[in-house]
Amino acid sequence: MRDAHLRGRSPFVVAFAVIVFFPLGLIAWLYFRPDPKGKSFDLDDYREQ
Repeated sequence: MRDAHLRGRSPFVVAFAVIVFFPLGLIAWLYFRPDPKGKSFDLDDYREQ
């Protein structure tokens, strides 16, 4: 639920969908979840120079 909240989605709707459609709901959330608010992943930020 915390992950859904950080990503700007309704935690209760996401939790309900994951529980009802388990394990496909969990896989779908992990695959289609949006970027966190104000953050985007960039691999260059984590590479060693």
